[in-house]
Amino acid sequence: MITIIGNGESRKDIDIDRIPQGKVGCNGIYLYNKVDLICAMDKFWRDKISKETNIPLISRKNNTSFQTTLQLYENGKWTNTTCPYRAYCSGITALDYICYTYPKETIYMIGFDFGYNGEYVNHIYKGQKFGPRINGKAQNEDIFLKQYRETIKRYPRRNIYWVNDSINELNLNQISIQDYLNIISY
Repeated sequence: MITIIGNGESRKDIDIDRIPQGKVGCNGIYLYNKVDLICAMDKFWRDKISKETNIPLISRKNNTSFQTTLQLYENGKWTNTTCPYRAYCSGITALDYICYTYPKETIYMIGFDFGYNGEYVNHIYKGQKFGPRINGKAQNEDIFLKQYRETIKRYPRRNIYWVNDSINELNLNQISIQDYLNIISY
């Protein structure tokens, strides 16, 4: 079991540190919670994470169009992975990497929030100090959902669950937050 943790407000009632091992966080999560792996695609977060923590980081060593695989930053050095790089945001890149690297694990995605019927939501948990969209407009959820759907099509036999209590107008494989907490024996 692997949990990919975004920074959306839906995660606010979940104590991230109580989730068992197999935690992959996005961007600045290491400032607040313990995770086993971080995925950050923005140059700001990539550089900050590589300087401030020893948690392994999945990203791009350079932001060039020539990169064809993701890189892993660990123990002060970058190495190529075999996972293709597809120019996605951190949450979807983490999903793609986990699906590719751990083909038999069930995956839960928490803290990934979407707007409904044109509503904009804040993808960054408001209690955080860092993040470009803390008080700004939400990321375009149509782009995120398109990337999500493209990724799960590549892994059709995978058990991937969106953990959220919102009304599921998006036709995603969803479980409630309480059901997730029950699964992990929270």
